[in-house]
Amino acid sequence: MISKSIRDALGEEASKSLLELMNKIHTIGRKNMEEIMTQKFDRKLSEESKAFSNSIAELRVEMGDMRTEIKSEMWNGMSNIHSAIISQTRWTISSIFAAGGFYFALAKIFF
Repeated sequence: MISKSIRDALGEEASKSLLELMNKIHTIGRKNMEEIMTQKFDRKLSEESKAFSNSIAELRVEMGDMRTEIKSEMWNGMSNIHSAIISQTRWTISSIFAAGGFYFALAKIFF
């Protein structure tokens, strides 16, 4: 809307032309602003997507390292269990032979 004083100074035809020009400038400015904001948004979205992808890749590496560490600890634990079983088996066999010798000596004494 153009004020009455401007319309009186320019005339009706020029006032309409000025109003149309201002509307075109506003429309073009709005389109330019939308394009710029869309480009900025697209760029920011792309940056955030790359950062997110990098974070996921880092998590995958960490999970792989953790998996390797857990496997290593599991094998060490199993190795310790096998060593304990071997040691217990040796003690059991040694005890049986020692007890057998002891029983043999007792049998010799009493029989």
